[in-house]
Amino acid sequence: MTLFHEQVRPLVIHESDVAVLAGLSLTLLTYNRMEEGEEEGEDADGLDAFYAVVGHVLQDTQHRLAYKAQSYIRAHIGGYRITPSDSEAMARWVRLCLRLRIADPAQLSALLDQPEELPPDDAECLQWIYPPVENCRWLIAQIDGCLDYEVQSGVVDEARTAGKQNLLSTGARFVRDSSIKSDSPTTEADAELMAHLFATHNLATIEHSTS
Repeated sequence: MTLFHEQVRPLVIHESDVAVLAGLSLTLLTYNRMEEGEEEGEDADGLDAFYAVVGHVLQDTQHRLAYKAQSYIRAHIGGYRITPSDSEAMARWVRLCLRLRIADPAQLSALLDQPEELPPDDAECLQWIYPPVENCRWLIAQIDGCLDYEVQSGVVDEARTAGKQNLLSTGARFVRDSSIKSDSPTTEADAELMAHLFATHNLATIEHSTS
């Protein structure tokens, strides 16, 4: 069992994919000895060595997962930069909201709750989520149940904070500035309204991300 741990540990500590580490954590948790109702020191199955190795590998995996999750937050949430395709998607989103006269988040949510009422292209456009917010939602779903409660809560809070900061400092500001600079006759008031709508809608998406 010691040899097994020595062979597996390097694979774990060099793994960089959050999804792979999360899946491995969940698998190891299935075999973790300390299940509800089981007392420390019981050896009914004679598998002490097996459970000890599982515990060590699980600890290594969870430490690596927490570290890579924080790296993911820095690179893909807090440090995310708007791409040309993002710029085009935001411009389409703004134009559609203006055309449909969507003035508040409740109205937008009502439309998104019934996408079948819209043409497919319009529904797809309105459902677009700012990538750092989508990345935040993805990460929270990936690590759900994979880490100790306190560690997971800390990572989730860090991801949400980074997502909100990027959204407000970069995403909403970009929507406002690009709306004013666009060729379409968008007033400054409309640009402010769209930035507020964009920020509020995406903030709600972050808040509704569960772990």
